[in-house]
Amino acid sequence: MEKRLAALIVRCRIGILAAAVLVTAWSVFRIGRTRINYDLTRYLSDDTMTKKALAVMHEEFGSTEQLRLVLKIC
Repeated sequence: MEKRLAALIVRCRIGILAAAVLVTAWSVFRIGRTRINYDLTRYLSDDTMTKKALAVMHEEFGSTEQLRLVLKIC
């Protein structure tokens, strides 16, 4: 089985390479449209205790943003 798979890969190497190049090129053009969701609370349902507690914290203290800290250690 492994030898047949290896032979198939060797026989189809040009097609496999072309597919890899096409997927890579498509990915390069689509990378700018990727959206990153930094607010993980959006995945919580509205009836969870965490979501309710965050709503109370927002009412009491204003923003409930998290702190992101980046340190450069030499």
